[in-house]
Amino acid sequence: EKWDGEMRPTPPHAPRLWCILGDLDNDPSCWLRAWEISKHRYARAQRTLGEYYTKKGELENARESYMKATIVNRQNNDTWSRLGDIDLAVGNWDGAIIAFQQSIMIDDTDAKTYSNLGSALLSKHAELVSLQRAAAKGVIASEQHDGEEEIDFSKGSQKSQDPKAILKQALSAYKRGAAIAHSNWQIWDNVITIAARLSPPSFPDLLLGLRAVIRIRSPSVGEYSVDVDILRALILEVTSRERPENSNVAESPEANGGV
Repeated sequence: EKWDGEMRPTPPHAPRLWCILGDLDNDPSCWLRAWEISKHRYARAQRTLGEYYTKKGELENARESYMKATIVNRQNNDTWSRLGDIDLAVGNWDGAIIAFQQSIMIDDTDAKTYSNLGSALLSKHAELVSLQRAAAKGVIASEQHDGEEEIDFSKGSQKSQDPKAILKQALSAYKRGAAIAHSNWQIWDNVITIAARLSPPSFPDLLLGLRAVIRIRSPSVGEYSVDVDILRALILEVTSRERPENSNVAESPEANGGV
């Protein structure tokens, strides 16, 4: 405390040591100290702060820490994934989509990241559908006032975002995640759910997902692994198709001139 001479330069490994000290004492001031003495270059300090704030429920602070960590080290897929988790939790669908996509660009073998991307895209789809409905109500309401200009709230920033396209992207993300974690029936169930919501439904994906769920769950739950509604929809699709003209089915006697 009474030293008046020059300060010794900080050793190169000092940020790491401060982070270790913070881990031992669970003290965020140590991680902040590591960040400062590294001149805002030690991403590990901000990642640890992000974990600390997340456990405390301070999601805004956690998001800020993960953002700083990604700026310093953009090649850490786990940091991007955790940033996406935060954005998903706070309802920032666009941010979550970007974060998960960045994580996948670095490492495309994590089924959980694909599944989370699908969830973010699905939430974005629901938001766009809600905005479109609100826009339609706005246009109808404006038409009820004589002499007033019609207001179409669907134009602008949402014009270039197609809910159908986003729903298809969500299906692709879930399918990729299911292909990686092929024994995870929950992801396959998401594939079934999204495929059924498409217009028209994606029947090949419905069949693919249903077969996978039955394969995974039938040993433990038996017949309860079958989604009756989906099976009924598949049967209806097959039976409702028109019979080909060159069918080999024998013609009736009346058609052959018989009595």
